[in-house]
Amino acid sequence: MTSSLYENAAVDTRRLKLEAKVRAVNKANAEANRIWDLLAPVFLPLVGEKVLKANGELLTKIKVPELPNRGDLRVTRQTGAYSLAFDVYVSEDTKLNHHLSHVTTAYIGSLSNGVLNNISDRNIRRTDYTADEIAGLRAEHAAIVRNAEIVKAKFNDFGESERG
Repeated sequence: MTSSLYENAAVDTRRLKLEAKVRAVNKANAEANRIWDLLAPVFLPLVGEKVLKANGELLTKIKVPELPNRGDLRVTRQTGAYSLAFDVYVSEDTKLNHHLSHVTTAYIGSLSNGVLNNISDRNIRRTDYTADEIAGLRAEHAAIVRNAEIVKAKFNDFGESERG
């Protein structure tokens, strides 16, 4: 009886973590979609122009709307030299006294020497994942890996050195 109790607790714990991760991914993706919609129009008129200072900061003439900056949702601009992108950080409570997080990037455009080359195509991210869907995909993946290992064991003595 005790063993079953611990097994059920472990399953419940894994399920709560999965549900929190799914919420985090969905929220991060939704916010990244929103950030692209918000910022692409700001930067579109600036294609072909210098948008970064020498130190990597945006030029002061560029007015970026205020971005979320709180514990559970934060958006920050990447400081890379080749892309204008914003990272969306989301943290979700697992109900187990800790959080799970996810980061998604909203790519706005490409840069070269501080000049905005183009605006990236809108990458619509899914926001409707479910814990059941992900659990099913994980189970499917595990079955495929098990089957692949069974097949590989059948020719294990031969290795693969002559294939390359």
